[in-house]
Amino acid sequence: MNITVKTTVATLDVGSIIDKRGMTTLGNTVVALIRRRTGQGVDADGDKFTPYSTRPIYISRFRGTGARLKPKGGRPSRTGASVYYQGGYAEYKSLSTGSNAVNLTLSGQLMRSIRVIKASARKAVVQTGGGAIRYARGVNARRPFMGVPPDEMGVLEKVLDAEVKRTLREAQEAQREQ
Repeated sequence: MNITVKTTVATLDVGSIIDKRGMTTLGNTVVALIRRRTGQGVDADGDKFTPYSTRPIYISRFRGTGARLKPKGGRPSRTGASVYYQGGYAEYKSLSTGSNAVNLTLSGQLMRSIRVIKASARKAVVQTGGGAIRYARGVNARRPFMGVPPDEMGVLEKVLDAEVKRTLREAQEAQREQ
């Protein structure tokens, strides 16, 4: 799962008006937008995330979710290896973090794993990396977060405009030095 940011200006080859550094900046802006929006509980389409499940659940104390965020509250199982939450994941998240806001942040690993993995003068590729790749696919299938909604495109247009101006300014300065 990745996001590829490509720029095309009519039939003009954008490689002549923006460089790899500019596309990296554009990609890093996409990363920042995803992290900020997701932290506010908004998906890639600009809608609120679907609420966490209220179906009863056991959370292991030592594996998976419970290993990343120690379960608080709830009812310990007979063996003590897990904790039962009548109100489901929503209750677990609320009692363990003090909030049941759907922001896809438990340990922070998912958001930290989003980065620009490749950039050229024509594109920047943003995706999750490390141990979060498989987890991110599952999360994104249920609550799409990788993407840029229409209301954020203006931010990217401003960054692109600034990077084009910088590239042109540097080209003019290089010409003057010759």
